Amino acid sequence: MRKIKNIIAIVFGAPLLIIPNVLGFLAYFVRKTDQTGILVDGLGRELFITPAFIRLFLHPDSLWAGFFWLIADTIIYFGSMGLGIFVIYLLYSDKETAE
Repeated sequence: MRKIKNIIAIVFGAPLLIIPNVLGFLAYFVRKTDQTGILVDGLGRELFITPAFIRLFLHPDSLWAGFFWLIADTIIYFGSMGLGIFVIYLLYSDKETAE
């Protein structure tokens, strides 16, 4: 039974830890120009000049997809990382009862 739980933890928990890092890399480190000449990130979102006020406190980069996407990316990243850690914790934390 323990072996099955370990496999379930790896199958469901590991993607929740890996996928947000891949999406974060695509969103913040990959930039390209699409067919129409618009600058987009790795997820295909159009990039705009970051407002100076936001650049001072939240986003030091000169281009961003917008405030909504910044909030959505943060929630998705930390939420899925937390959920992945929680799934792995639940499945690995069963205590063997001594009889």
